Amino acid sequence: SVSHVAIYIGDNQVAEATGAGVQIIPLQQAMQHSDKLFALRAPDLTPQQAAGIKNFAYKNRNSGYNYRGIIEFVPYMVTKQLCSLNPFSKDFRQQCVNGLAKAQLSDAVSGDKKMWFCSEFVSDAFAKAGHPLTLAQPGWISPSDLLHMREGDVANFKPETQLQYIGHLKLGIYIKTSRLVGLN
Repeated sequence: SVSHVAIYIGDNQVAEATGAGVQIIPLQQAMQHSDKLFALRAPDLTPQQAAGIKNFAYKNRNSGYNYRGIIEFVPYMVTKQLCSLNPFSKDFRQQCVNGLAKAQLSDAVSGDKKMWFCSEFVSDAFAKAGHPLTLAQPGWISPSDLLHMREGDVANFKPETQLQYIGHLKLGIYIKTSRLVGLN
């Protein structure tokens, strides 16, 4: 399970949206407040798009946290599980999740946005840099949705680009324990 996402913006810096708002922190600090940490990459990201993501992060640094979006997201996270039942195809799942998001979540804010939750911030940063991860509204995307946009996985929202798993920077308790007892 994934509960938080951030963007590595180079120079050992990470941009993220937390309860404190949008902040840019050292990678080491991000690693300290996480049980597990792994990296995904957009393989076709151009240097110009990467610079656009970094500029987006710096432009929006110290912006607020989208508490309203998170409050709306809680019931949506429960009901969207219905779309993931086994008998449904990938296409049906994506249509179902998209329909529930339209019905339960607010529309995107037009104009200058000033508040994000973590996965909304990541999705918006990529979109504003000209490399959308999905065409779904950024406020509809959860950390888990971003995880499932990796190659070989089944995504809730149709990805515009398949993310590549790079590796774990910090192992979670379950991976550490399974290795300790010889399961992995």
